[in-house]
Amino acid sequence: MLKVHADAKTGYLELTVDGAIKKADFEAVIAAVDELIKSNETVNVVEVVGEIGWVDVEIWWKDI
Repeated sequence: MLKVHADAKTGYLELTVDGAIKKADFEAVIAAVDELIKSNETVNVVEVVGEIGWVDVEIWWKDI
């Protein structure tokens, strides 16, 4: 699971990783970052990691 919480007013993005990461989860992160970049000069990210599980290969496939 990859959970996203974005605060557009302050430009903060909190990511919580706990288990497997699916493509849809990753795409939600990308969308949140894109939105924050539009409205903020800088984006601050904090990541909370519980347990890292399987990451869907298709997330990285386009970059290989």
